[in-house]
Amino acid sequence: MQAFEKVQHPAKSLTFVGAISPAVLEMLHQKKLWPEHARAIGPVPQAELKTLMSRSHVLALPSVEEGLALVLEQAMACGCPVIATTNTGAEDIIADGDEGFIVPIRDVDALAEKLQFMADHPAARAAMGRRALAKVQGFGGWHAYGENAMAIYEDVVAKK
Repeated sequence: MQAFEKVQHPAKSLTFVGAISPAVLEMLHQKKLWPEHARAIGPVPQAELKTLMSRSHVLALPSVEEGLALVLEQAMACGCPVIATTNTGAEDIIADGDEGFIVPIRDVDALAEKLQFMADHPAARAAMGRRALAKVQGFGGWHAYGENAMAIYEDVVAKK
């Protein structure tokens, strides 16, 4: 939220999707830490999530700790570039500067800089979105994932 507040753009907006504690939300409002142009919509069905991501200019996932966040691939599959921290598994799927950006955790200025870049460079942002979609399409879907996993398992078993 601090990074978003630093972005200078007349039409900026921030949408939080997913579960958020009402107590945390209330605390953020009371302490005036909730950005003016932000909204929290809670969990949404996958079809609606697809629509939201397809209409979004960027997905930001500044997590401090996360496994491999599937939401990154979901956004990329919608042509939405991503900005994520090093602790989301993003380095395994995103080439920094190609399909989005990877920033250090807890670095508000780095996140704000990348958000500002996305706001200031719509053509570059759109190109990143196209590259993100192409990259995800190149993964081959769940069938290819299963085949690759089986090949790894077979290789491990064969070596024993």
